[in-house]
Amino acid sequence: MPRARQRLLGGRHRRQHRHRLAQGGHQRGQPGDPGGVGGHGQSAAGNTDTTPATVTFTAYDCTTLNAATTAAQAKVDAADKKVAKAKKALKKAKKSHKASKIKKAKKKLKKAKAALKSAQAELTAAQSAAAPCGGTSQSPMKSQTRR
Repeated sequence: MPRARQRLLGGRHRRQHRHRLAQGGHQRGQPGDPGGVGGHGQSAAGNTDTTPATVTFTAYDCTTLNAATTAAQAKVDAADKKVAKAKKALKKAKKSHKASKIKKAKKKLKKAKAALKSAQAELTAAQSAAAPCGGTSQSPMKSQTRR
């Protein structure tokens, strides 16, 4: 900006001008800029971007995505069975009144629950990825049955 222009602008106006320049705006249209209304990168319709919208297409490998969902569902089912088995073992251990067996059964149950949680997260991710394929997917909570 020429010195004369800087002198004309007061303190506040100079700061606003610098701020506008820092944000990428400019006073006049320059060569190579989209030449819309006022040279501010606007089209005649008042849109900020003068380039037309482009359509993007993403191809999905639905076979692989659905297979991953099925595999994740199988993991959830297996983990669910392990939790049920661990609960049964804990119940049996409590009946025996042996602290070491109870401790071991609790540890096994905790590990099984962690595996189930991990499998459910994996299933949710797989279902989200396969969502554009339009497959029928059920939530991880529906796969569990109350015991």
